[in-house]
Amino acid sequence: CSIIQSELWAIWHGLRLLQYKGINRRALLETDSSMAVKLILEGCPTTHPCYNLVQQIISLLGHEMSISISHIFREANSTADCLAR
Repeated sequence: CSIIQSELWAIWHGLRLLQYKGINRRALLETDSSMAVKLILEGCPTTHPCYNLVQQIISLLGHEMSISISHIFREANSTADCLAR
């Protein structure tokens, strides 16, 4: 899949894990993909190949979760960068 699809899948899996564990208190979702943040927060065109995945993420965010989404630079998250390698 594309880079943006893999970022969105990672976000989806993370949200599902929070839901599965029953963690519905405040959480911060940080990603180094500004495009993923933009698609989630500003909407995704119906013609975009990730439209359905973005809609699933938005749906998960609406289920009693208080999650803030933000873009961070890769260098700011050395742990995730190390795991990605």
